[in-house]
Amino acid sequence: MGVGAQGSTIAKRLNEEENVSQIICADYDFKAANELGKTLAKATAVQVNATDVKDIVKAAGNADIIVNGLPIQFNLKVMEAALEIGACYQDLCMTYIKGKTSEQATRYIFNEQGKKFKDGNTSN
Repeated sequence: MGVGAQGSTIAKRLNEEENVSQIICADYDFKAANELGKTLAKATAVQVNATDVKDIVKAAGNADIIVNGLPIQFNLKVMEAALEIGACYQDLCMTYIKGKTSEQATRYIFNEQGKKFKDGNTSN
């Protein structure tokens, strides 16, 4: 998710891994996702609305992992989508949750959301 500086760098590194068979370059800016996708042998590009869990799920398909390189306000939606498809989840920034301090948000993500991933047995 996200093909900016962080997301594109991770996609390029994943493209080099022999155990990675497909990379989905997903971003609200299809042109940017497509430009990155053209440079990677294993990539396809999709446009996605990261405020819509169903759209993220559709874009992710049956992905094993979703790597989230989007701004923090999208973290919970992307995480929810990963849970829905049974994918592992990795994000690149601290989570912001309205009404919570950064410490409270971090504890929520690791404790509450982390339990959902553990219970869903999404780790491979």
